[in-house]
Amino acid sequence: MHERNIKATNARELVGVSDKTLNEYGDFLQRHFPAFAGGVWRVRKYNFKEIAMMRELKYRRNLRMNESEIVAEIHAIFYESTVIVAQ
Repeated sequence: MHERNIKATNARELVGVSDKTLNEYGDFLQRHFPAFAGGVWRVRKYNFKEIAMMRELKYRRNLRMNESEIVAEIHAIFYESTVIVAQ
């Protein structure tokens, strides 16, 4: 459990987002990508793919893209590269 907390802290630092924002991203992914987001986000266990995806989502939101545009972008990120497996 302690190891997971360390990983989560490092992931948050790398992405540069607060817990609140990270939870919002998790909720966003849960709505649109339940098969990917379900297990991984809730236990706060991240890999580099997820970190890259969170950075991308943060960037897209900063561009004020609407939700469907963001979803399309995230689909591209997921399907053009290695699929995240919920652990």
